[in-house]
Amino acid sequence: MRKLSSFVALVCAVGVITFASSPALADSPCGSSEWEGGCAGGGAVNIGGSAHVPGSGGSGSGGGGDDAGAWQPNPDWATGGDGTPGSNIGPGGETAVCSLFRPGDCVIIVPPPLEDAGAAPVQPVTIREVASFAPDAPTVTTEPREWGLLKGYTNVIAGASGHVRTGTLLGQSVEVNFIPVAFTFDYGDGTTASSATGGASWAALGLAEFSKTPTGHRYTEPGEKSITAVVTYQAEYRLAGGAWQPVVGTLDVPSTTPHTIHVLRNSTVGVDRSCTAGRKAVGC
Repeated sequence: MRKLSSFVALVCAVGVITFASSPALADSPCGSSEWEGGCAGGGAVNIGGSAHVPGSGGSGSGGGGDDAGAWQPNPDWATGGDGTPGSNIGPGGETAVCSLFRPGDCVIIVPPPLEDAGAAPVQPVTIREVASFAPDAPTVTTEPREWGLLKGYTNVIAGASGHVRTGTLLGQSVEVNFIPVAFTFDYGDGTTASSATGGASWAALGLAEFSKTPTGHRYTEPGEKSITAVVTYQAEYRLAGGAWQPVVGTLDVPSTTPHTIHVLRNSTVGVDRSCTAGRKAVGC
C-alpha cells in the first residue's frame, strides 16, 4: 500500500493546467462554446483552467470509477483544499483532490488493488475552475468643482487608468491587466459623448477656465445635473508569470455614483464707471 500511495502522489505532482472547452462555463457570460483562456462578460473577465489528476479505471474490484470526477463532501481524513499533491491520502489508499475555490468539495479517487492484475489502468480525472477578475469603476470630476455657468463650458473628467488584478487558479498565479480604451459620458441633460480618453484639467491642457475641451460640455438650461461615465476596458492575462495573452471582447464598466453639479445663470450689473474705493458711481 505504501508503494501505491507513493505512485498516486507522483502522478498528482505532474498535474497540468490547460485552457480548453469547459462545461463549468455553461452558466457564465462566456457560454459553453470553444474556450480559449479568457473572455469578458457579466462585469468581469473570466479565466478558465482545468487540472488533470489520477482517477480510477471504472471496472474491476475496488475501481470506484462511477464516482470519479463527481464532487463529494470533504471526508474526515482529508486535509482539504491545500493544493499539495498527494497530501490527502486516505486509510484505504484513496486520494481526495479538493477544490481551491470550494475547499469543502472534493473528488475522491480510489485506485485499483495492486494484486488485481485485471483491473483497468488509472485514468485521468479533469477538475475545472473559473476565476473572475473585476476592474475598477471610473470616477467623475468637473471644473469648476460642483458648479458650472449657463452656456459656458464645464470641463468633465473621467478617471480610470490601467491596472492589474491578481488571483489564483488551480494553484497557479493568474494576472489580468485592464487597459482603458474608450469613455462614454452622460452629461445629465439628455446629451452623451464618446472619447478615447477620460479628459484632463484645464491647467494640464494649457487652457483658460471655461474653455472648450474634448470631454467638456456646454449646458443650455440651469439647474442640477447628474453626470455619469462608462469606461471601456480591453484586457490581457498571463499564467504564472508567462507571456501575456489577449482576452476575447471588451468590458464596459459604469461609474458607481453620479457626480452632481449646479448650473448657474451668469448675470452682470451695469455701472457708469469703475467701482473703486472712495468714488461714488451709479450701481456701486
